[in-house]
Amino acid sequence: MKLFPAAGPLEFVAMDLLGPLPKTAHGNQFVLVITDRFSRLTRSIALRTTTTAVVTNAFLENWVYVYGAPQYVLTDNGPQFAAKFFDAVCALLGIHHYLTTAYHPQTNGQTERFNKTIVQRLRHYVEEHQRDWDEFLQPLAYAYNIQVHRSTETTPFDLVLTRQPSGLTVAGTAPQAAGVAHDDPRTPVQYKRATLRKLRDVLDRARVKMTAAQKRYKENFDKKVRFRPVIQEGDQVYVDRPPPALRAAERRGRDGQGLGTDDMSVKLLPKTEGPFRVRKATDTTVTVEQDRLPVPVSIDRVTRMPRGLGDRTMPTEGISAPSERINPPHGDGANTPEEFVVELLVAHRDIPTGLEYKVRWYGYIPADDTF
Repeated sequence: MKLFPAAGPLEFVAMDLLGPLPKTAHGNQFVLVITDRFSRLTRSIALRTTTTAVVTNAFLENWVYVYGAPQYVLTDNGPQFAAKFFDAVCALLGIHHYLTTAYHPQTNGQTERFNKTIVQRLRHYVEEHQRDWDEFLQPLAYAYNIQVHRSTETTPFDLVLTRQPSGLTVAGTAPQAAGVAHDDPRTPVQYKRATLRKLRDVLDRARVKMTAAQKRYKENFDKKVRFRPVIQEGDQVYVDRPPPALRAAERRGRDGQGLGTDDMSVKLLPKTEGPFRVRKATDTTVTVEQDRLPVPVSIDRVTRMPRGLGDRTMPTEGISAPSERINPPHGDGANTPEEFVVELLVAHRDIPTGLEYKVRWYGYIPADDTF
């Protein structure tokens, strides 16, 4: 795993788009998340659309004109960020633009983690119809920015501002921040020097803590990295849905042509498709058979089913792949010693208790396929 450390606050920011979410009363369906990779300071901006012009203007209005232009920007390779217009704006401001590697969202891990946090917290506040989530974005981002982060052992605001903002309390007021009094006897010059000393001390401590946290994060991540299994022609595999496919699926659903509706979040769709039979496999690409057509996909998106699962007798409850009990072709299998051999997993579907598989039985025709 390769790290992208930030040298100081407001120098290196990461951006990501969250959505589409259910359309609010204000017409918003998306969230632009901007995170400072050093301080963890985060802004979340509700958007109606995600065109390049809208996203770029939101970045300028809510970050550049507030905190100044960063030296570096990290984004995914979505069409909004890969557009020439966005790159032209970055070049005009002297910003170096980096794109994450496809299907490796870990590169932009901080923003991805905030996305999960903001979605989790929104669940506690939005109404049942989910049409008012944009009213809670700014308060939740503020609450996030005044929390102490484990990696820096301080708050994002403390690394960016000269004084920590007041916290949020039930009564609506908070005690005066320590060390900041209205009757401070120091002169402006003395106060400025003391503030700079404090800021240097805070930044030095944050750098030490962040370096240790990044090392720990890398070690933990590398421990979880699994060696790629050898995939051969004839294997059956599951394929991860890429984010563009998920967004397209929901758009088709809103048009009445496929999965998803206006009230369904893309996060509720299955994350994988399959199983598919492998036609061809290389070190980087796997060609699977989908609707009798060859479809090449990156090997990073493929998970191989255990070999032998489709060519042995009826599987038991304890197989490693997610499954439910497979019924024999005829009857419920009770009071009969006969065993049936599974030749092929044809399809699968979601049921309340998990996944159910449609199988082709050895020696039977496709018309006898059963779930």
